[in-house]
Amino acid sequence: MAQRIVVNLDGVARPLGDDVPGELRWYLEEYLSRPYAVYADRGERVGSALAGWGERLFETLLPHGLPGTRGDRRTCDLVLRSGDPRALGMPWELMHEPGRDVPLVCDGGTLTRTLPGFGPLGVHDVPVARLRVLMVISRPAGAADVDYRMVARPLLDRLASVAAGVDLVVLRPPTLQRLAEVLAAARDSGRPFQIVHFDGHGVRPVPGRSPGLLLFEKSTGGPDRVPTEAVGRILADAGVPVVVLNACHSGAVDGELEATVATRLLRDGVMSVVAMAYAVYAVAAAEFMTAFYARIAAGDLISAAMRAGRERLRDHPTRPTPAGPMPLADWLVPVHYARHDVRFRCSLGYRPAPDGPGDDFVGRDALFQAIESALHRDRAVLLHGIRGIGKSALVRAYARWWVNTGGSTHPDPVVWHARGEWPVIAGRLVIWDGFRTGDGEVRRLARAAREHGGWLIVTGWTFPETLTGTLPGMRVGGLDPAERIELATRLLGGSGWDTPQTLALVDELDGHPHSMRVLLPQTAATPAGELLARLRGGPPPPELAADVATGCATLSAVGQRLLTILGLQPRTADVAVLRTFSNLAETPSPYAKVSGWRWAWIMDQAARAGLVSFLSGDLYAVHPALPGHLAAAWPAPDREACRRSMLNSVARYAEWMIGENRGGDAAFVRELLAEQHRDLDEMLVYAAEHGLWLHVLAIGEPLLGFYSASGMVGKVRALAHRVHALIAAEPEPLPGLAPTRRMVAVLVDQHDTDHPAAPADITAARERHEANTTGPADPLTTAMAECHLAGLARQQGRLDDAARLGARSLDAFEKLGVPDALATAYHTMGMIRVDQGRYDEAEECYRKAIDLGGGAVTWHEAGALAQRQGRYDEAESRYLRALAANTDGGHHSRAVGNCLQLGHLALQRDRVDVAEQHYQRVLDLAERTSDQPSQARAYQGLGNVALLHDRLDEAEQWMGRAMTIFQEFGDRYAIAMTHGALGTIAEERGEIGEALRHLIRAVSLFGPFPDPASGILPAGLLRYAVLAGRRDLTAAWREVTGADPPAEIWDLLTQAKNHERGTA
Repeated sequence: MAQRIVVNLDGVARPLGDDVPGELRWYLEEYLSRPYAVYADRGERVGSALAGWGERLFETLLPHGLPGTRGDRRTCDLVLRSGDPRALGMPWELMHEPGRDVPLVCDGGTLTRTLPGFGPLGVHDVPVARLRVLMVISRPAGAADVDYRMVARPLLDRLASVAAGVDLVVLRPPTLQRLAEVLAAARDSGRPFQIVHFDGHGVRPVPGRSPGLLLFEKSTGGPDRVPTEAVGRILADAGVPVVVLNACHSGAVDGELEATVATRLLRDGVMSVVAMAYAVYAVAAAEFMTAFYARIAAGDLISAAMRAGRERLRDHPTRPTPAGPMPLADWLVPVHYARHDVRFRCSLGYRPAPDGPGDDFVGRDALFQAIESALHRDRAVLLHGIRGIGKSALVRAYARWWVNTGGSTHPDPVVWHARGEWPVIAGRLVIWDGFRTGDGEVRRLARAAREHGGWLIVTGWTFPETLTGTLPGMRVGGLDPAERIELATRLLGGSGWDTPQTLALVDELDGHPHSMRVLLPQTAATPAGELLARLRGGPPPPELAADVATGCATLSAVGQRLLTILGLQPRTADVAVLRTFSNLAETPSPYAKVSGWRWAWIMDQAARAGLVSFLSGDLYAVHPALPGHLAAAWPAPDREACRRSMLNSVARYAEWMIGENRGGDAAFVRELLAEQHRDLDEMLVYAAEHGLWLHVLAIGEPLLGFYSASGMVGKVRALAHRVHALIAAEPEPLPGLAPTRRMVAVLVDQHDTDHPAAPADITAARERHEANTTGPADPLTTAMAECHLAGLARQQGRLDDAARLGARSLDAFEKLGVPDALATAYHTMGMIRVDQGRYDEAEECYRKAIDLGGGAVTWHEAGALAQRQGRYDEAESRYLRALAANTDGGHHSRAVGNCLQLGHLALQRDRVDVAEQHYQRVLDLAERTSDQPSQARAYQGLGNVALLHDRLDEAEQWMGRAMTIFQEFGDRYAIAMTHGALGTIAEERGEIGEALRHLIRAVSLFGPFPDPASGILPAGLLRYAVLAGRRDLTAAWREVTGADPPAEIWDLLTQAKNHERGTA
């Protein structure tokens, strides 16, 4: 029998210091998402340090070792007791006895946390005939919660093979009221649930207000932040003995969230709580839960089942990553809290957990959750996507999931519908897979589902507006990056990831499941580079070519002829780019003079044939095999002429992106580049190969900026090295490069750390460019370049040069009669005039830009100008015009910026409640678009709102969330301002020393004190320094920076004291 050792944690030291918990969290939650370069080294370093950290924890808790243990395994039950969540939340699972090869919890030992006052930890026996698990899967943010993988699906696939007699039921919908109803009904029917498994978010506790929250969903959608004690009461009323908390870590620090939620549930009557101290990979959670549920179904104690799950994680450490399968030591993530250990008295049988997944269907968690929400809300959903994208596999997998998790009590719950039939729909899920025509029949089925309590899913390549305007629809796109890695790992058997060609092929297929299943196994016999070339230049492999050829045959003759242009746009097609392409004088027949509406009509034809899929606005995704199929039959001379004209069109499109990035909707540009960056990358390389450096300059600025902001260092480096190689290969040596080529070199150097460019180089390059008289003859391209350079000069602070370049581009665009370009130029000139302080001229520029169609972006900048001048009513009106235009156009990411500014304006006008409403809307929109920087600014705004309402704890929480994101994105100014706000919060609490430290952290982010760029922060620091005194200032400065305060601060401090005396 195992020996029990009880340790009281009160007064126990924290041996890991302040840095280790953050490193451990990064290793377990973030490392494998980008296991490259310095991150790879950091991950290996942390992984190697785990045993040492574990020994420090062991020696702190058990300085005399384990008494009375012997043999090869340490069969001891360690019980840790404390009422302090911070002490309980430490990673005690790391404990590693010196001299042993494995950590204690994987060496035969168990570890359980408990609370004072519960008495001895006993065993609570629960007799059961069948083990019943209620799974609560809460994803209130929808697609924005995609990082929280659904554990229930892989678990369900495996449970049947390891334990008979286990029922896993999903709570539908995942609301608190529904939880109470289902648990009460099960109890009253004599078939109670023994385990509630919560797979969702938690919210960090607010001292003095709440011991932690769990995020359920509201019946109308969105998050319902439920206090843990409310959940605990419902569980206690239903007699639920065990709760499992999965992915419950939002805002957690040192496990504090997991500890507070778990201990609250214990106090409310739950016997055992299994929690995840960190976010866990779905594949890892499935490994753990499979062994865990198998052992408890066999009658083991929860603590012993925990050990079995941890040991399985340790024995199966491989996790999918962008660099291929890699090991992760996540066996320490599951933790156990108990009032009493629980054992289910049952004999359901046990078989060892199998290796690998239960079937070959991969991923789609976000779509599963979206379908669940749509069926709950509307009873019907339309799924559209290109050929081979996996719609049929998705609905088959969903139907299995629906049946196996209690989606319906009907004896025949799923009906596979064929057109013309009329099924009995009450209580059943009707699936129409492969819609082509019959929109009236779909509407009748949807109405019947709503009226008679059924559900309807329809799949098709596309749907008519008569359906999409009345029924919820969603696009089935490619697998997300983690899912495509998982599928590729299965198809490649874990090998072949070390070749760049294979990675490039996986990237090219863009998560298209059918193409991945066809091509990746062929890499065993055919080089991946050859398969990639056939995709791009044709012909693609027969299995893929036949499918797209069938779709092309359904197009009209005009459609087939014009669609060949997609041979130049291998991944996306943009109607706006195609319209510009057709309007260029050099575009050859048959593409010349094709109107925008005709291109839209052709794209609609192609969508109906399953060859492209609508993304948003004018943008479509292209089937990965279509470009190669079209290119194979396209004469090379025509193709080359079209490519040059397409390059000109893409360069103008990139110029528009530059304007949006500088003074419009940068978030919308990020959305577009997330879909189009590879097409723009190829166009940039083509331009460089042909010495078209103005085009490289135009495309390179938004593209390289996107790569840098997205952390795609490899993309930046590859593109920069290619451009440098092409520049060096030109006849003229590097020192005498033509000005435009030198400008290109400087642009890539700004983003590539291998070739850092000094500011002086940038200035010199721009000056040489302006002096260049040997540029291209095309006056429109030259005017676009000058408008582009005007914006760059403004960013550098060279406002006179910016104004001169902007005026030249304005003059050129007026002579050429290009309204869109002229509107952009007026917009750029308006921002230059604002920076010059010439507000009347700026106002005139913005008005002209609006008259020319400048739209929402210019309305927003005009609002900012009015706000700067104190014309608040006019500013609000302009922001609202911009918001309305963006909302009507479906540009949610643009609307985020409008709402943010409306919130700032409301705060400036002391309309605190109005500001809060705007910031809450920012959160809703930013979560929908995964716009973390805007989320952070909303958090910051809500923190200011809470501060003005004297809700200091809440204000600190909001600022802490904002700080986490600002630090991740390296936004120095925002970090400094947030430190300033945290200083104000500390001051309000009377904690002057803490306020002083925050302000020191803020000003130390800038240049020598006092840096003008740091704004009002030095003044705030001096005010706190006067209150704290010279000695405390010196000590705080040394603590924060490791150095003495700068000499300049003492004179300023004396002046501040004298000023205070003079005003006293």
